[in-house]
Amino acid sequence: MTKERYMRSHFPHIQKKAYRFSIHTHSKINDNVKKFLGDVVHTRPEINFRANSKSRLKPTEKPKTYQ
Repeated sequence: MTKERYMRSHFPHIQKKAYRFSIHTHSKINDNVKKFLGDVVHTRPEINFRANSKSRLKPTEKPKTYQ
């Protein structure tokens, strides 16, 4: 399952065009989704999100607020 399809099925309220942009820049996605994506990245490496430090939150960490 691609990350775009994953986002589309789990977060249908986010606009379709924003998926790829949001996952990579973290600028148009809310804190809960960011925290959840962090958990997914941490616990399920087969969903291969782009390797940047912002997307690798550990499940115990609180998500940082991105401007």
